[in-house]
Amino acid sequence: MKTKKQWDESGKSLTEFLKIGDTVDGEMVDYFLQVLPPKTWIANCIQLGEPYDTDMYGRLIYMTLEKIDCEWTWAGCKVEPNN
Repeated sequence: MKTKKQWDESGKSLTEFLKIGDTVDGEMVDYFLQVLPPKTWIANCIQLGEPYDTDMYGRLIYMTLEKIDCEWTWAGCKVEPNN
C-alpha cells in the first residue's frame, strides 16, 4: 500500500510515484477529496478536480482512484465516467 506520507517524502509527482493498480491509504484518498473539489466522487471513483491533460480526442482526463474490493486503487489518468 502506498501512503500519502511516502509520496510527500519521495519528492516525485503523483503520476511518477503511483503505478496503476497500487492501493493507497486513507490519507491519500482524503487528499483527492480535499485538494480541490473533486471532478467525480461516486461510490467507486474519485477524480481530482483539476484536469491532468487531454486525450487524443480532446477530452479532459483526470487523476483517478477507483475502489476495487473495498480498497482505493490508483487507476491512472482517465476521462470522466460515462463521458
